[in-house]
Amino acid sequence: MDTIFDLIEKIKLRPPMYIGSNKLSDMHTFLLGYRSAVIENQYERLFTDNGISFQYFNFFVGRKYNCSSFMGYANIILKQTENDEEKALRLFFNVIKEFEELEIKSIWELDLSEENRHYNRTEPSVPKILHDGDEKPLYSDNENIYKIKLSDDTICLAVKDKDTKYLHIDCDVVVFEKDIDEYLKKCFGEIKWKDFSGEISEIKLM
Repeated sequence: MDTIFDLIEKIKLRPPMYIGSNKLSDMHTFLLGYRSAVIENQYERLFTDNGISFQYFNFFVGRKYNCSSFMGYANIILKQTENDEEKALRLFFNVIKEFEELEIKSIWELDLSEENRHYNRTEPSVPKILHDGDEKPLYSDNENIYKIKLSDDTICLAVKDKDTKYLHIDCDVVVFEKDIDEYLKKCFGEIKWKDFSGEISEIKLM
């Protein structure tokens, strides 16, 4: 079964045949439709061979070009080509190839003690989030928290909740190791990590 990356490779050969033009904006629209079609029951089709979801592509492109990932990959790439759609589409194919080569190099799991959990639940200074209309301490509902180093030297924070097998990157956290540790201390007090790198082959990152 083709992944989204297999499909992109086919489109690269004859874009007008698949998306009707040589425009990145049309490619973007096409891929949005594809993602919507598979996101419920065939989510595995959105991952690279290295276990990184296409959903991370916005963040990857934003970091590459020093732009906010909230702009979206299409707008960021168009900006690099001064809105030349055909050049942007060619650049997209080059960048997606780089993205497919991205690997998880190291991973650490936050080693949370009962004291850490108690701090998270009771310390007034812990950042709060709204969840289902209730205000809760940040990360109080997460099953595990991980620090991940990628092959482009990005260090990111990822969380796993009780309802999914995938790790979700927390894009609100700056991608420097010291900052991640300081950020989590606000949530759990003094923390420590344990090496989880032996499980890299099982990790799916989105």
